[in-house]
Amino acid sequence: MLDSLQNYLDIQCPSQSDTLSAQLAKEEFREAARVLHEAFHKRYFLPALGGDETLVEPFLLAHVRATIIGGQLFIAELPDTGIVGVALWFRPGEKFLSSDEQRNAGWNETMELLGDVHRKWWDNFLSLCNTVPDELYGPSKKLASYHLQTFGVLPAYQKKGYGMALMAAVEEKAKLTSADVVLKTMGESAVPIYEKFGFEVLGPIVVKTPHGEGNAYCFRKHTGLSASD
Repeated sequence: MLDSLQNYLDIQCPSQSDTLSAQLAKEEFREAARVLHEAFHKRYFLPALGGDETLVEPFLLAHVRATIIGGQLFIAELPDTGIVGVALWFRPGEKFLSSDEQRNAGWNETMELLGDVHRKWWDNFLSLCNTVPDELYGPSKKLASYHLQTFGVLPAYQKKGYGMALMAAVEEKAKLTSADVVLKTMGESAVPIYEKFGFEVLGPIVVKTPHGEGNAYCFRKHTGLSASD
């Protein structure tokens, strides 16, 4: 499936291109956020955003911008169609929201629009994003791995291999240093997806959400020598 996709599917990392103009970059990054917005049916972390639907797409754009600064944006693009899939990756040693520059690229602006309850929830959630992986992978293993922050494919193009292609592009990079590939999710819906992609499922760990308790899962794929650690 992946071999046939390579004939017409273009996997790019525009955040690493020196030739991308500033205006084109802004347009492409906005389109990447729109694709993620559609992929999550316009409900990405909606309860944790106070149920305000107008915040969801700007919140995703903040993720994209933070990734441009501190990680790598990967897009799956089809001729005459445009971007159909997006993945936000952080390489070993990189971390989402690890700098003021990343936070000031839209994250802080979104947080300022939330009430105290939801801001505090996000502070706690970001802390859990560190403690849960340390518990399930082992201390500092997440930071030593390729970490997927967010990824999505337009609904009309799901289950056609585009998501797998976005994963494979980074797994090939990870193999060069035998690094693990890891990610985390909330809830059960994504578990069978990542199992299909060949990830080991770790967890769940119960965490508090704005509407009760939920299950947090971590996923890991060994790419080489790290499998024997």
